Amino acid sequence: MGVNTVISSRAFGATGALGLAPPLPFNVALNPMLTQWLIKIGYEIGYEIVATPLTYVFVGYLQRCDNRDVHDRHTNFSPVIFGQESETNAFGGASTGTR
Repeated sequence: MGVNTVISSRAFGATGALGLAPPLPFNVALNPMLTQWLIKIGYEIGYEIVATPLTYVFVGYLQRCDNRDVHDRHTNFSPVIFGQESETNAFGGASTGTR
């Protein structure tokens, strides 16, 4: 008996036997599936509830340290320009609108 056979039988012996087990009734299989799903969803929602405010605090701290405000408050992102002379377009270049 080789080393690979021993490792394989030890690692997959228990899980291989599960394939030979009779199928579980739906109500018996449903309980662990729902329990695992609820734990997963609860963990993800709980993590997001904690992580989101911490992210905002951290990003605000970095913006204060860099002394930057990256919001485009005075930028026109409209691709159509009506009556605006020589303002910048959405791509940062001068608009070439003609009348």
